[in-house]
Amino acid sequence: MKILYPDYCQRFSCLGGSCPDSCCKAWEICIDPDTVSFYHGVKGELGERLRSALAVDEDGDAYFPLVKGCCPFLDPDGLCEIHRSLGEAATSGVCRQFPYFIEEYEGFTEKCPSLSCPAAAELVLTEPLTEDVYPVPPGSPDPLLDLLARGRTAALAAAARYDFPESAARIRAMARDLQEIADDFDPGNVAYDFDAVLTDAAYADGAEEFARWLTELTERCLNFLRTDAEILTEEWRGLLETALTQPEPVAVLPTEQKAVERALRYFLYRCFLKPVNDGEVVLWTLFILLSVAVCVAVADRTGTDFRRIARLYSKEIEHDTENVEALLVFLSVEF
Repeated sequence: MKILYPDYCQRFSCLGGSCPDSCCKAWEICIDPDTVSFYHGVKGELGERLRSALAVDEDGDAYFPLVKGCCPFLDPDGLCEIHRSLGEAATSGVCRQFPYFIEEYEGFTEKCPSLSCPAAAELVLTEPLTEDVYPVPPGSPDPLLDLLARGRTAALAAAARYDFPESAARIRAMARDLQEIADDFDPGNVAYDFDAVLTDAAYADGAEEFARWLTELTERCLNFLRTDAEILTEEWRGLLETALTQPEPVAVLPTEQKAVERALRYFLYRCFLKPVNDGEVVLWTLFILLSVAVCVAVADRTGTDFRRIARLYSKEIEHDTENVEALLVFLSVEF
């Protein structure tokens, strides 16, 4: 099966002990059964510590409870003791996969490094705004997936060509069209003029009105994230609270427009094909646009660097399946 990944993946390198936000902190990572079995066979003092540290959650999954907010096998130098002593293969499958999200589709697989990883975020938020950064999937035997892939290519181009308010309006308009096709899907008749998304002024009609609506939705979403979503770090909680008490930008660190465009491209690449599973084209598109809008609002209102906010959002929301599902439910009610 063909494996696709953004061009910048070739330049990814883990920061190791110098990482400013280690993936060995804050998260309690599930340990797959094969790795648990391996740990039961490790001899010596390390093996004893591995087995004594193991716990099982309410779903029956094994994990290492955090110690002072960190994995108990995170050494003082910021490196993993298990990796160092037993090799990378001895770590959990989740640890070995990070920072990549892996999505399997009919005909191809996509890998994308997570925005939550500081080293990956540096690549994501500085990528060239060109067509060759994010790969175009091969034609899929699934006609709906093929249609969504072509739509994603058009959306990525719009995000690179226009500022966020206009690209958001154009992408939302296209999503509405694709939703109509998906709702009454005819595999033999899926023609759509994707070039018009980039060139036709009609796709930008109502951009100002949509921007106002998105701003109002963002405000409600900030409240939702503070009160109804799971919060992993106190830093994120504090930023949400500050953003909600400071409704206007503080203009300490103005949002970098190019970073916003790149964040939009990242979320488009990650999420625009997901409707192949549930048919919810508009809902997932709003999830993408709202993700960017929330990061912009929190950055502007707290005077925090947009890149830091985008990393935190990914860590708090994107990596938490329950938070993603809750946000989709929130959007379905709002929409």
